This record gives sequence, structure tokens and C-alpha cells, in this order.
Amino acid sequence: MPPAAPPSRLRPLRNGRIGRRLTVFAAVLFLAMGTAAEDAAPPDAPPERAAYLALVRADDARDAGRPRDALRLYNEAAARFERLAEEHPDRIPAPALAARIAYCREQAEAIAARMAVESARASVEAAAEIERLRARVAELEAQLAEAARRIARLQQEGADARHDD
Repeated sequence: MPPAAPPSRLRPLRNGRIGRRLTVFAAVLFLAMGTAAEDAAPPDAPPERAAYLALVRADDARDAGRPRDALRLYNEAAARFERLAEEHPDRIPAPALAARIAYCREQAEAIAARMAVESARASVEAAAEIERLRARVAELEAQLAEAARRIARLQQEGADARHDD
């Protein structure tokens, strides 16, 4: 029988919790590194790749509920596709470029319109809140004036009572 191995200084993993956590952490880190690398087109990448990446990032921002970022990125993608059409008309067929440019512009216009509606709604809500606050201020000013009249009356009654003594 072989000699027994010396006891290990490392505690065994309880129910594998640490191992699972490390695996999940490593997977998230790997995916995050891959996503960051994909977001930036390499300097020697063809211009159509940079334009397409801008379009994908715009779609992602729109889907993630970041309209300001999406609007900026759709405009950037459209500009890249337009520049591509001018500088490299042979790389992508003109109808495909026109469709991508139109898609970017349509998405940008739709987002801008939604943002304008939301801004108008917020302005209406803010105006209503301002009116509610003005009414409350007027109510409090009326209460303050009434309290000042009571104080003056009580002071007068106190002075009269002292004068009568």
C-alpha cells in the first residue's frame, strides 16, 4: 500500500460554489474582452467594417434604451456609409449602401421624434408641477398672513391687558 499523502493545506471547495463563481467570472471577463475588441475596428480594417460596427453599436444602444447614444451612433454610421459611397463606390453595391444609409437616417429620425415627444411630455409635466407649487406657495402665504394678523391681534390684546392693570 502506498504511503498516505500529506494533508492538504487547501480546503476542499464546498459544494463547488467557489469553482462555479470562478467559472462564471472567467466567462464574463472573456465575453467582455471579446465585446470590447469587436466594438473598435482595427486601424487597418476596411472602411465598410467600421461603418457596419457603428450601425451595430447604434442598434445595441437603441435596444438597451440609450436613445442619445443610439441617435449619435446612427448619425455616425450614416456618415460613414455616405463617406464610403463617395470614397469607395466599388466596395459595396450602391443599392445596399443607399439602404443602409436610409435605415440609419430613419432610425435616427424615429429616435429624435420619440425624444422630442418625451421632452414635450416632461415639459408639460414640469409646467403642471410648477402650477401646483405656485398654488401651494399662495396657500402658505395666505396662512402666513393670517398667522401674522393673529399675532398682531394677540400682541394688541396683551398690551391692552397690561394697560388695564
